[in-house]
Amino acid sequence: MMIRWAILLLCVFSLPAATPEKKAPEFHTVTGEILSRSKLPPAAASRYPDCRYTAEFQVDKNEFGIPAKITVILPGFRDRKNTPEAAFRAGDRLELSVAPFEDMSETEQTARIADTLNDLARPWYWSSRAAKLPAPEKP
Repeated sequence: MMIRWAILLLCVFSLPAATPEKKAPEFHTVTGEILSRSKLPPAAASRYPDCRYTAEFQVDKNEFGIPAKITVILPGFRDRKNTPEAAFRAGDRLELSVAPFEDMSETEQTARIADTLNDLARPWYWSSRAAKLPAPEKP
């Protein structure tokens, strides 16, 4: 009988501890300008079917505490087909929904990301939505 209890206790204490569920990231809408961006590999020749890329982004004023300059992660291609965001260039003004990269799921954090900016000092933000804004009218 004592052996059964010992085995039962051993089994119970050997179970992996329940890990708290990660809360969903909180996205905020910001506007700003792409200052520079990473080069994407050719979608058709890539070893990966999906790839995102980094862009240096100057954030306009915001009430969410997002820094003035961030590295934003944008979709580049899915299923080896370029996304509309792949056409964004330096100087483009965008409206983005962003959340801190570290708040994203493990799946998103381990996604293929083309990064030729190599600036790890700037905070990284994941973009769930990106829309190009019209160029400002010239006076």
